[in-house]
Amino acid sequence: MTYQPVDLVISRDISDFTPEKRRALRRKFLAEIPTWAPSEVRIVVNESHLGDEIITQRISIIPLGVLSQFYRFQELRGEINLFSTDTTDVTSRDFHFVDVNAPMSDEIRQRLENIPEILITRLDAGKRLRVIVSYDEGNGLNDYRYSPVSVVTFLLI
Repeated sequence: MTYQPVDLVISRDISDFTPEKRRALRRKFLAEIPTWAPSEVRIVVNESHLGDEIITQRISIIPLGVLSQFYRFQELRGEINLFSTDTTDVTSRDFHFVDVNAPMSDEIRQRLENIPEILITRLDAGKRLRVIVSYDEGNGLNDYRYSPVSVVTFLLI
């Protein structure tokens, strides 16, 4: 099942709002946006200079964006499986994403491949990194890891 994006425009003069009320309104709007975040990070092989905890933390801040408006995943999984023949930077673009229970459209695959390039670690020659990440959907009301702040922009008028 695919979902069509909807542009939501809210018009209200908030010039009489205090800064506290403006921030509260902003947090409330952002918390309602459904996003995808890692639910489990499994590091199978890590021969990099960084510890498993640091790699897990770096993976957890990679923004996947708001994908639910385009596609409803059954079970989204990402994997990095690299063997370095030369010193190599491992970034968020090295992930290969799959929907475990259904084929993924080319449009969604392209959106996932165009996530921001964020450095995870560096591998020296002859080293290996294999990471499997399971994602789930949620919003920022109950769990901060779903906060979409990294993928939202504002236009101030």
